[in-house]
Amino acid sequence: MVGACIMPCRAPVAQGAAVCGGARRRKSARACAQVPGAGAGADGGRRGRAAGTHGGRRGGAPRWWFCGDPTVTGARACPCWIPPKGSVTDSFVSNAGRTGNGKGDLLSRSVLVTGGNRGIGLAIARAFAEAGDKVAITYRSGEPPAGFLAVKCDITDSEQVEQAYKEIEEKHGPVEVLVANAGVTRDQLLMRMSEEDFTSVLETNLTGTFRVVKRANRAMLRARKGRVVLISSVVGLMGGAGQANYAASKAGLVGFARSLARELGSRNITVNVVAPGFVDTDMTRVLTDEQREGIVKQVPLARYAQPEEIASSVRFLASDEAAYITGAVIPVDGGLGMGH
Repeated sequence: MVGACIMPCRAPVAQGAAVCGGARRRKSARACAQVPGAGAGADGGRRGRAAGTHGGRRGGAPRWWFCGDPTVTGARACPCWIPPKGSVTDSFVSNAGRTGNGKGDLLSRSVLVTGGNRGIGLAIARAFAEAGDKVAITYRSGEPPAGFLAVKCDITDSEQVEQAYKEIEEKHGPVEVLVANAGVTRDQLLMRMSEEDFTSVLETNLTGTFRVVKRANRAMLRARKGRVVLISSVVGLMGGAGQANYAASKAGLVGFARSLARELGSRNITVNVVAPGFVDTDMTRVLTDEQREGIVKQVPLARYAQPEEIASSVRFLASDEAAYITGAVIPVDGGLGMGH
């Protein structure tokens, strides 16, 4: 047995945990909450209830703990169980109060999607929200979509980034999953591209990403866990005529992510890149039929991606199934950029 029984404790042993011990505990020897790995079907002290219910209440925080290691099926119940610091089970307890969705994910995380008000960003935000996460989005202009904590923020302004994080942390807690999606384009042939055209794109796409990742990193380092996903582009891998500024900014994200993956990996923080190809969004719908047909001819799968297909890849990288993936570049481009 790894842990040991102690006297009933009157303070939560982890964030989101209910107070252990109490009169009701003394009347029953059954476990009143499921700790991940404690045995399928054991929940609320009874078998057969739906996963994710605690003490008969769906989505509530666990009321009691196991005596001994809760990852061992049949562990004896007691008022409180304190795992060894830094153990695998300690990470389970640190996530107390969350419920599983059967896919290895921990729900009710604090998620931030920059540029989450439309297109790929909106699809990503919806994917996390549908999975039960608390989702905040940033937007720079227009009306934000309903259903999220929408924070107006221009990521080229450090003060606005700081204020956005303060609001999100106050309402959702520290950001545990960051998706850096905000970006701009100013396509132009090199001979016609102004210096402002070039630097403004890098200021948003690359330096802006640096700002939001650095600010999120503060809490992730303290928590010793986190997921960062940067949205790059197939253009950043294979280049594109008239897109030297955009390609440079998106290629820079790859080096940035891989450097951080090496820097932060020991703290259980993963940093990965998703590189979409041509996606069916408002940005591509303005193209003529002839232009769209020409693009599709270059794609082995012979179609545009849907925003939801990008979102599913991002959600995977933020899930427990991807816990051993970091520094990776995941192309979601229909085969367009293969070999790059």
